[in-house]
Amino acid sequence: MSLYGNIINPDDLLDVQMELADISREGGTLFVKEYRIRTKSGEQRWVEEQTFIQRNDAGIVTHYQGVIQDITARKKSGN
Repeated sequence: MSLYGNIINPDDLLDVQMELADISREGGTLFVKEYRIRTKSGEQRWVEEQTFIQRNDAGIVTHYQGVIQDITARKKSGN
């Protein structure tokens, strides 16, 4: 089993990681980001991630729950 970060485009990975860490550290509850991933076949696709940051009663992040949508067609059309 591979980590999700392994399929994120290396040019986008650090930005994705840093923004998620910043939002989590600042007490945020929602992370939204567009970035590129590499599919198993090697194709590059654009995705939009919407992740809800789950916390316990002490405010500590316990897990992330989200949806990733393929937005490649939208990006290619320039919208």
